[in-house]
Amino acid sequence: IDTIVNACEMLINNPCKVNKKILISTGATKEYLDPIRYITNPSSGKTGRELAKVAYNYGMDVTLVTGENDFEDIPFIKTIKCKSAHDMFVNIDALKDDMDIIIMSAAIADFTPKSKADNKIKKDGNGLTLELQPTVDILKHLGAHKKDGQILIGYAMETIDLINNAKAKLVKKNCDYIIANTISSNNQGFRSDVYIGRFTMLLAIDVGNTHICMGILDNDKILGNFRLTTKTPRTSDEFGICISTLLARSKISPDKIDDVIISSVVPKIMYSLTNCIRKYINKEPLIIGPGIKTGIKINQDNARSVGADRIVNVSYAYHTFKKPCIIIDFGTATTFDYVNEKGEFEYTVISPGLEISAQALYNQTAKLPEIEIKKPASILATNTIDGMQAGVVYGYIGHVEYIIRQMKKELKNNDIKVIATGGLGRTIYNATKIIDEFDPDIAFKGMKIIYDKNKK
Repeated sequence: IDTIVNACEMLINNPCKVNKKILISTGATKEYLDPIRYITNPSSGKTGRELAKVAYNYGMDVTLVTGENDFEDIPFIKTIKCKSAHDMFVNIDALKDDMDIIIMSAAIADFTPKSKADNKIKKDGNGLTLELQPTVDILKHLGAHKKDGQILIGYAMETIDLINNAKAKLVKKNCDYIIANTISSNNQGFRSDVYIGRFTMLLAIDVGNTHICMGILDNDKILGNFRLTTKTPRTSDEFGICISTLLARSKISPDKIDDVIISSVVPKIMYSLTNCIRKYINKEPLIIGPGIKTGIKINQDNARSVGADRIVNVSYAYHTFKKPCIIIDFGTATTFDYVNEKGEFEYTVISPGLEISAQALYNQTAKLPEIEIKKPASILATNTIDGMQAGVVYGYIGHVEYIIRQMKKELKNNDIKVIATGGLGRTIYNATKIIDEFDPDIAFKGMKIIYDKNKK
């Protein structure tokens, strides 16, 4: 809160702002179902009250429009108390044209019951279905009716994709400033004195059978990444040199890394890798495995046999799209994993990877050469190398398309989102329409989601 107060203090600490009028909304609204029960959120109103004090101390004419709370009124500051979003809208709308600055820090309910019961709703053993309707968008209304010279400041409280959502809100609501905050991390957001300050700097390490991929995430933004071969033996110091190189290339000091998370399907390198993290980053890594919160229920015969990489993938898909998904990971093996709209990881198909398929062709034959894996212009090849590439790549495209169609058929659902990732995934994605999107960074994004769940 201190950071926000200081920033707004700088904004109003200007001779031309003294004796100006400022309206600050704060706290939570309540949307009643009946005379006793209501929908609300945990907002305390701390931020708006502190801003009101600063504005008053700079000689401004302050009006504080607040939801119901247990705080005493601030002396010499006009305070208007509101119950519902509608009450707050009526009061703010009546005052808006007289204000030079409006700061909308209130956590206003987005929905209200379509009807309110006259008496207490009794529990009768049956469920209760509520029909909700949207409340008036006060910030959007203020942005649409902003007078010349008026400053409008809004808030964005988000659980994911903070920056992009805040930027979109800034434009959509016609604000001059947006104060962005997340509740995805511990001790931040509602009823806290801590706002985002700076994002968690996370080192995410994905250990696969062929490659070790490392990425630095500043909240949801990937600042840098690189990959190593897995099969090369390394000591903890050699891993430390690699990680130090990544950090230096990204201009990040090791002491700026707040935490480390590891997803691994190669147990034999974990001793050296984890010791490297302790020695060079001075952190105890979070290792994805049994007991880690993922938000995913694994409905398979032997849940403990499911690789961490696949749990990361389905966690990303479920929490990002909230619908049935097939995630194809083109790695050493190619996995087709299905997660439903409830976050239940139910089915999987595992096949030899594209590179393994090519290696089998030239390693098990006397005269066929090693080839580069790429899609030739035509399946009608006129030489051995093109013929091998056509067989491997076009054959693999057909292989992928058939598996997806068969999975959708047996699931009796054609509305399944198909996402691809992995080193050679783009080759197949570019050659078929059956895959909806390709994202090479699903592992990093999935690990960030899992990290947030375990650090709340």
